[in-house]
Amino acid sequence: LNSACEAVGPECREDVDCPGDLVCIDEVCVPEPICRNAEQITEVDQNGGDFLVDTSNRPSAYSGSCAGAGNEQIYRFTLDEGAGVVITTDASGRGNDPVLFMRRECDDPGSELGCNDDFGGLDSQLSFDLLDAGVYFLFADSLNARPATYGLSIEVTPIECNDDAQCEGIAVCEAGRCVPPDCVRNDQCDRSQRCLGGRCVEREDFCERDTDCPDAPEEICEAETCISANGA
Repeated sequence: LNSACEAVGPECREDVDCPGDLVCIDEVCVPEPICRNAEQITEVDQNGGDFLVDTSNRPSAYSGSCAGAGNEQIYRFTLDEGAGVVITTDASGRGNDPVLFMRRECDDPGSELGCNDDFGGLDSQLSFDLLDAGVYFLFADSLNARPATYGLSIEVTPIECNDDAQCEGIAVCEAGRCVPPDCVRNDQCDRSQRCLGGRCVEREDFCERDTDCPDAPEEICEAETCISANGA
């Protein structure tokens, strides 16, 4: 055969055959895509929004830890700062059984943050009190191995606080929200706890018997408190 007519073999068979940061897809070295098995990714404004999921022309390449045998639509959104996020489907009247799951890395099942199949019937919901700033991948899938159509709502609530100092009065910061404290006095906590910064925390010196003390026998238990055995 003339060298110009000789058959050309595959450029690569796996990622290690490619130079630099290129990866092997369909036997060709290419820049690594955001999601290897997705034909289309829908970008979501960090304020969320309402969408119509239609997986009729989407592949079935991903599944969540709870379910997801159908075709999927992938949504990518970036949070510039931490926020609460609630994602809900609306499959009413469409005869579908949605599945939602979310990952930090599109192609890494180990980065899954949540998966839900049923919420109030056939619908699904993912709810996060606080997601850190960063990129997230939401998979709108279905239980059965067929395309699906349903509504999707992504609600993003900015955080109120990062620490207690940003809250007014005696309120404390929990999951980005200023909330009433768990306690203001020790007697509002379990006997093994004390009230510290509006929260009930375990006492390090609590005991019921001498052997509960971390430095026994140098310490003994008196009045549910570890004290020095020599009285010092």
